[in-house]
Amino acid sequence: MTTPVERMRALRWGYELLGAMQQDQSLPSEYVARATCLADVYPTPQALAQLLERDSCAWPFEYGLAIDQARGLFEDVQHAGLGSPETRRHTLYTLRHFPLQRAKAWVAAAASPDALGAWLAPEDA
Repeated sequence: MTTPVERMRALRWGYELLGAMQQDQSLPSEYVARATCLADVYPTPQALAQLLERDSCAWPFEYGLAIDQARGLFEDVQHAGLGSPETRRHTLYTLRHFPLQRAKAWVAAAASPDALGAWLAPEDA
């Protein structure tokens, strides 16, 4: 079972992995391009922390969509065995607790006032 802190960490690692993929010269250019596009819309760790600090009950649909698309990229890279050994290891660790929900489910999951806080927690908590 994945805890809220583990999910938050996996989302941070996903953000970091997108940056690492952009620098990985062993990845085919189409994967680097996908990582670059996703890095522009993927929620930063600071943005996620701000949602929790504000006790936000509205999960931005764009965040859910970007996270879903990042999961697809990570799974594609993992299944194809692409990337440097460091990228492959980072992908494996990131996907371990990475969310499985789809974008529409993200919005529904955050519909009640405490839902987001029950689903994600600051890493330093």
